[in-house]
Order: sequence, then C-alpha cells, then structure tokens
Amino acid sequence: MNLPAKLFALLIIPSFCFSQSPSPRFQNDTVYTSCGYKIYPGEVLNFGKASGNLGHFRFVKIYSSDHNVLGNAKVLVKKISGISTSGLGNVYAHINGSLLHKDGTTDRVSFALNFDRAISGLGTQAGELIVPDEFKNKTQTKTAAEQLQELKGMLDNNSISKQEYDSLKKIIKP
Repeated sequence: MNLPAKLFALLIIPSFCFSQSPSPRFQNDTVYTSCGYKIYPGEVLNFGKASGNLGHFRFVKIYSSDHNVLGNAKVLVKKISGISTSGLGNVYAHINGSLLHKDGTTDRVSFALNFDRAISGLGTQAGELIVPDEFKNKTQTKTAAEQLQELKGMLDNNSISKQEYDSLKKIIKP
C-alpha cells in the first residue's frame, strides 16, 4: 500500500466508523444527548427523585444551598451556556432556568446536568431526569472497567457512601 493510501486508511476510515455512534454535543443553543434527547431553551425538564446521599442528586450539580430543590420538579430552560467534560469523562450541560412551582410562581435556578447519566441512571436505579421512554436506556454503554472507575470517582468525591459503592459495585458485571 502506498503512502497516500495508508494516510487515507488511517485518517478517513476511522472517522466513518466512529461517526456511527452518537456522542453528546452542544450546537446552536441545543444539547444533543447520546440517546437522541435534545435540551434547548424553552424546553421544560422534568426531574424525578434524587438518587444520591442525603437526598441529593448524583447527576445534577445545583448552584444553590438547597440541593433538594429539583426533586420531582419542573424547570423551564432559559439558557444553556455550553457543555464541559469532567475528569471521569462525564459530560455536563450548564443550565440557567426557572423552577416552576405548582402554585404558578417561579424561582431562578442554575445547575450543571450530567444529562446522559441523569437520563439512564446507574445500575438498576431510575434516572433523575424524566424523559419519554424512547430515549431511556439508549445512552452509550460503558465497559465494566469504565463503570467501576466512575463509581470509584463518585465515592471519592462523596457523591455516594461506601455502602452504596459496595452495593452498586456488585451490580456491575464484567
């Protein structure tokens, strides 16, 4: 094989192979998740029950003192300031919105949402972000090693207790 053909094989063919699996991205004020769900200004996000320690969310970093404010709540997305990737490879969308109360009043809320994990949950636990069924369990799967590394990171940053870590570790199959 000559040099141009080798370069083509090394540079072009892998891009076709990898383009088949969706990856999260932020484009035109919209977050495109791995499972195909879109988050954009004007959308209402429906949150379920928090799944972390002390009733805190595992996959949502709330920028306020009340970490339970999103439990079973709705948030109208006002602005998405972009996405970032953590050291563990988790992708977060940075969202400003309005917390919609049942009495019709609203409060400002700002948070970082690990959207793929918030949708898929961890192990057998339900996701913290409620989405239509067509988007559930379609996020990219991680290897057992990647899941264990992520779980260890959650233990190290006190997102989960040692007991939760041990319990969830048993669920992950090699």
